[in-house]
Amino acid sequence: MISEPPPDFHLREWHVQPAYNRLTTAGRSVQIEPKMMQVLLALAAQPGVVQPHAALLATVWPDNNVRPEVLARAVSELRKVFGDTPKAPAFIETIPRVGYRLIAPVSSEPLTAAVPLPPRRRYALLGLAALLAGVLMGGLLWRAPAPAPPVSLLHTQPLTSLHGLELAPALSPEGNRVAFIWTGPENNELNVFVQGLGTATPLQLTDTPFYEYSPTWSPDGTQIAFARSNQGLFVLPALGGTARKVADIGQNSEPHLAWSTDAETLFLTDRVGPDAPYRLFQLDLTTGTRTPLTTPPASYLGDTYPAVSPDGAWVAFARRSTHAAELYLLPTAGGLPRRLTHDAANLAGLAWTADSQHLLFSSTRGGSFALWQLGLADGTVQPLPYEGAEIRTPSVQGERLAFVQVTRTVDLWHHRPATGDTVQRLLASAREDVNPQFSADGQHLAFVSTRSGSREVWRSRADGSTPVRLTDFGGPHVRTPRWTPDGQHLVFEAHLHGQPDLFVMPAAGGPLRRLTTSDARDELPSVAPDGQSVYFSSNREGAWRIWRIPLAGGTAVAVTEEGGYAPQLTADGETLYYVRRDTRTLWQRTLRTDHAALVLDPFPASAWANYTWADGALYFPRYRRGDYAVMRHDLATAHTTRFAHLLRPLAWRTAALAVSPDGQTLAATHTEQIGYDLMMTTLMQP
Repeated sequence: MISEPPPDFHLREWHVQPAYNRLTTAGRSVQIEPKMMQVLLALAAQPGVVQPHAALLATVWPDNNVRPEVLARAVSELRKVFGDTPKAPAFIETIPRVGYRLIAPVSSEPLTAAVPLPPRRRYALLGLAALLAGVLMGGLLWRAPAPAPPVSLLHTQPLTSLHGLELAPALSPEGNRVAFIWTGPENNELNVFVQGLGTATPLQLTDTPFYEYSPTWSPDGTQIAFARSNQGLFVLPALGGTARKVADIGQNSEPHLAWSTDAETLFLTDRVGPDAPYRLFQLDLTTGTRTPLTTPPASYLGDTYPAVSPDGAWVAFARRSTHAAELYLLPTAGGLPRRLTHDAANLAGLAWTADSQHLLFSSTRGGSFALWQLGLADGTVQPLPYEGAEIRTPSVQGERLAFVQVTRTVDLWHHRPATGDTVQRLLASAREDVNPQFSADGQHLAFVSTRSGSREVWRSRADGSTPVRLTDFGGPHVRTPRWTPDGQHLVFEAHLHGQPDLFVMPAAGGPLRRLTTSDARDELPSVAPDGQSVYFSSNREGAWRIWRIPLAGGTAVAVTEEGGYAPQLTADGETLYYVRRDTRTLWQRTLRTDHAALVLDPFPASAWANYTWADGALYFPRYRRGDYAVMRHDLATAHTTRFAHLLRPLAWRTAALAVSPDGQTLAATHTEQIGYDLMMTTLMQP
């Protein structure tokens, strides 16, 4: 192991910092994955020289038997950072069927290609290349030593021991009490409770039929602010009393709140319309004036989880797409937000350490939700040593850290209504198995699983046997694999860059091909029966519509004008079904005549992304007073009948059921075990 890291160097206008896995240009800093940096270092060690695929794989992944598409993905991600293209490369050139070579000039000083190298600069360049080559000699690649973590965890213990769901813990300013949301022992509505540390009985502060969110303490610990769904923002005494409304909130909002250190304002997330992105606002508690602070892209879910630094200088928040989010930092005195991470991972809460120098955040950057720490001084991100369960919504006060620990097992089950609605486990693991779909011949099943540690696409026989992992993303959210009619390829979503894009890969495993590249949410693909095109949902142009793109690649075109979500096509490819989210209805469109007609009104929200087509019928879930069923809507007769009984509601909001092509078997996602518990630990400084 080489003790010293490779020196910083330049590629054209880019400053490369191997020790921090960081690339910087024109004031913009991009944090890249360690393996991406290692690929870049391997190429920079021999600029202009073609390096074979096998040599790069052996150098960067010496201890792992990885597939070539892993290297291709790393190169593709580097190109995106540099703004490079394979057809007209300025940084990395692809040598077909051979390998890659770095064509951008490498220098220990800023350099542009238009300036010839004087002799001294040439020697400096050669010396840098030699040093990098020495680092790589023998297949050993330097890995930046992780800085000593600013905090570690000790003495983790349950904070509460209650039945039901316990969510959103918030430690009081003195650190001796915790406010949280709890369903109560009967799993009723979510209400606000407070419990002293070391006591077993919580104090109930609210008792309403509405869901409540995001309790936050006033700086003096005497009041708690919270949000009530579709009702507004409220403040109440921490010891109990009447809640006082301080602001209205947008329709269908689930705001997150943070109290300013001077107690005069609340930072909150809210939306101006049901489909608008969440924005960060500052609410003056004296005048009621609400000031917008951020403007996320219209296609995003928006800005959430505000957290004010203990010194009052900053508010950190998460900017979310669908299943990915990045951390941002905004001065409380006003200004432009600064992006802190480039993870393309999901995020579930953040908190500041007492010194205002580090952020703790819950992220799937390592596969599942875990706790990470980010140092503001150097941008380094390190995991906190806590194993065994998902960690969400951290809250810090002094040396105390509270969080939600989630334990969950999600399995796929077979239902066979024709044989008396018999039910048996189809796929079982200690993790999540979701998003099933049968192949067109009914012989295979594609699904998404976290059994390898991250969300990946898998394939098995239709009976669940011989499961095989097909992708190796290692963190980004992946969902909804869909077979091509010939069973040779799968189309699915992956959130590599925050927003979901569609990808294509061989069903037997092999290189990935990115199908869509817009900045919008391209999701829920459906492959046309002729195998020539893919229909999908997208909020391009600011509204949800159904779009179509050639499976071979090309330009996407809008199919619907009046809206549309979750497309499904009949076997003859002549009729398209889709959801109108704005009217909560299901529609059909005859593609030859472009004629649209209403099919089901209302169409339950639980079915919007969970209905499917098979054997001349549409299948969708319906829940009524504890009765969980899958319904069958016959397209020829327009009659809707009960198809199968569900053990419990579907465990996934999207693509949680599939029906075999012959209509005889239902694959449904059920949660076998789930627990939400509040935990507390001690943050110890080294």
